[in-house]
Amino acid sequence: MTTPGLIRLAPGQRQLIFNTDGTNPRWYRIFNRGQSAMGVIYSNSVGNAASLSQTVEPGRSMDFLAYRLEVRHLIGTTPLDGLYEALP
Repeated sequence: MTTPGLIRLAPGQRQLIFNTDGTNPRWYRIFNRGQSAMGVIYSNSVGNAASLSQTVEPGRSMDFLAYRLEVRHLIGTTPLDGLYEALP
């Protein structure tokens, strides 16, 4: 396991977690420690130009197998706090 990375988002901000060269997708876990929902935008197929999206509710985590992964602040005026980590 790697050391978790920090997610800190002000209203309207996005943070790119990773973007592969299209050869190997990666498993990542996103944990929302904030008080409002966190948006996750990801691509789980090299040939799929369209991105998929999910919402991680406060206090919850979600795992993603993706070629590209980005998180964003969805609603509210308070900063959003979370963690991400690569999974084996």
